[in-house]
Amino acid sequence: MTTTDQNTKKLSWKTSVAGVLGILGGLTLLAQMVQAGKIDPAQITAGITAITAGVGLIFARDNNVNSEQVGVAPAQIAMTDAISAQAHAAPTTSTNPVTGAVTLTPAAPVAPVPLQPTVIIPPHAL
Repeated sequence: MTTTDQNTKKLSWKTSVAGVLGILGGLTLLAQMVQAGKIDPAQITAGITAITAGVGLIFARDNNVNSEQVGVAPAQIAMTDAISAQAHAAPTTSTNPVTGAVTLTPAAPVAPVPLQPTVIIPPHAL
């Protein structure tokens, strides 16, 4: 990618601004709680959630920005399109001419998505 290509990429400024504001809001909430000297687990959770959401928004793109405008490689777009086509493929049916039984054959399976582990902390453990 040339320098000119990097400069002409369309930025997702709306989601980035929302992300920065979310991070600032989360940090402000945590700072006020520490300054007041009252540590509340619910407030800690809310602050961390706001910061995490803000980081996610910074990496997200606006709805009016397509993949080519942000510089996604064509191979990545093709892979995404193939997975999307698999997910929307219709199942097929066939009828046994002897018994009249109908067999439903599902469409090709969608590529598995790796799952992230989730840690749940019960409220009494905080």
